[in-house]
Amino acid sequence: MQRWAPSFRPLLLWLLLPWPGAGQFQVKGPSSSVTARVGEAAVLPCHLSPPADAQNMEIRWYQAHQSALVHQYRDSRDHTEQQSLEFQGRTELLRENITHGQVALRIHPVLPADEGQYSCVFLRSTQPNQAQFELLVSASGAPPHIHIQPAHTGSIMLTCSSSGWYPDPELQWRDPQGRPLSPDSVRNSVQDDGLIHVESSVTVEESSRADVSCSIRNPVLREEKKASLSVAEALFPRVSAWTVAPPVLLAVILMITCVVLLRSRRAQEQRNLLEKNVVGLKTARGFAEDIVLDENTAHPKLFVSEGGKRVEYLSRERAVPDSPGRFTSLRAVLGQNTFSSGHHYWEVDVGRNEIWTVGLCSDSVNRELNFEDIHPENGFWNISRIFNNYQALFQSRVDLKVVAPPLIVGIFLQYEQGLISFFDVKQFSILHTFTGNFTQPLRPCFLMKRPYPGVCPALTILPV
Repeated sequence: MQRWAPSFRPLLLWLLLPWPGAGQFQVKGPSSSVTARVGEAAVLPCHLSPPADAQNMEIRWYQAHQSALVHQYRDSRDHTEQQSLEFQGRTELLRENITHGQVALRIHPVLPADEGQYSCVFLRSTQPNQAQFELLVSASGAPPHIHIQPAHTGSIMLTCSSSGWYPDPELQWRDPQGRPLSPDSVRNSVQDDGLIHVESSVTVEESSRADVSCSIRNPVLREEKKASLSVAEALFPRVSAWTVAPPVLLAVILMITCVVLLRSRRAQEQRNLLEKNVVGLKTARGFAEDIVLDENTAHPKLFVSEGGKRVEYLSRERAVPDSPGRFTSLRAVLGQNTFSSGHHYWEVDVGRNEIWTVGLCSDSVNRELNFEDIHPENGFWNISRIFNNYQALFQSRVDLKVVAPPLIVGIFLQYEQGLISFFDVKQFSILHTFTGNFTQPLRPCFLMKRPYPGVCPALTILPV
């Protein structure tokens, strides 16, 4: 258990002071610690006892040891203005049963720094109440690798190593009978991504012909990964093998070594890329724009909500006034915002929609073009999803590598640099980056299509 930070104590004292009407409801969280794997999702449930409608209450989650506001809900919607930077873009309030006082906070992807104490706070008028619980974060690393090298005369040193663990793993050397061997050293080091690299060495006599094993165990998940080495095989390979085909064996050893090094390099590159994308997304969010849809540009089959934050596909065309900027062929709508310089960022909730297109276009684009005409040469810089196909819309469409359907797409315009980047906000990944030379004002662009009869999809511009 981590101790409460001093900066968090005033909040706790305020929450624990008597208040009028106390006892009318209690907030209850998980009965035991919540465990989540790094890179996956953590769900932190809270509920009122007795059950009560919490739609009009204010609900907050805090990470206690940092006194960090993880998520805030009030006035029947989420508020991210005061949300801690570390959690931006990674939290989602699950409120399907909020009328019964049941809510849950989903954090995805989970990072090692998320581990610790959390408080779930419900406020009704002047009446606060809270539940406290612990989130345990864990990760099982790569299978261990044993490296052999000479030591002092008559002995050899075996080194066992593995990366990607959390929390500190337990490493154990054993002889063929399963008896523990005393290591010469054990060293754990924290990597850039917050995960742990473990390395241990043990010395054995060259005369030993026994097998030696190294096992690494995650104490939270109780998962173990193991590697074994035959000292006899490593030091005294069969003569026939070396005599008959030494080049072949050498080639096999080199190939295996290359594969191991390549996999290790790729894993490190992936960790570096994730860290780079997290930093890039945080930088982009510093240029957040308040995007509002321009109803006068919307195709008659698109309905723009009051306030201009949501566009919905209609089952039939509606009567709309004539407008020179209205789309007549593409089911499209533009934002009111016009950009001729600077950096600008916004996020679109595409949800579970199976057909959508988002991006930017020149203010002067032809409103009568067809979907096949959407590409940079005609003033459009967009990516799209059509069922399971994700593409960057050039004249010759470019397929995008998407691991899982993005739920929130971030769009980052760097006008003078000629860059438009698309982020999968939940996965901290870049879907695509357009490069060009912008000479005209650009506007946010949204296109939709109904995938099935009876389905009316919608896109929502989120507050950043």
